[in-house]
Amino acid sequence: MGASGSILITSRQYYNFMQHDDRKGDTVKPFDSEQSFDLLFQLLGDDWRDLQKRKLLPASEVKAATEFLRQLQGLGLAIEQAAILIKNDKIGGSMIESTYGMYKDHARNLPERQLGKRSDTYHALDTLWDMNFKQLSKNARNLLSVLSLLSPGKLLLITPNGDRSNLH
Repeated sequence: MGASGSILITSRQYYNFMQHDDRKGDTVKPFDSEQSFDLLFQLLGDDWRDLQKRKLLPASEVKAATEFLRQLQGLGLAIEQAAILIKNDKIGGSMIESTYGMYKDHARNLPERQLGKRSDTYHALDTLWDMNFKQLSKNARNLLSVLSLLSPGKLLLITPNGDRSNLH
């Protein structure tokens, strides 16, 4: 009360907030194709941006980037995850075309959800997360499985000396 400020609320379904009468703000829309392309190359780093600006990228890389970004539908988090995968030598050999090829393979072989069919958006996001999680060791995946069962919002941290604190 009596203070000014801003808050960013995120949701997979932005229309949840569009019709709220008390809401005074804007809904952040997904990036368009040009913005998506620019964001991807910003996230890939200076070397990639230089190649892009000087128009030295092979046509196959430009085509793969365009198709990959079309699948990601302008979602900033998805574009960021794609950039991380592209830069990871273990994933696609640090090329957009090979990473996109692996993405398509993962998308075809992604297990069905128990709750029903995925939308195209969820399918793209689930594929990216699947590619990321497959890089983890078995122990790391098991630990994440256990942590996912915990109540969100609070986590009790016990330090080696026995102190306790709540993490929010």
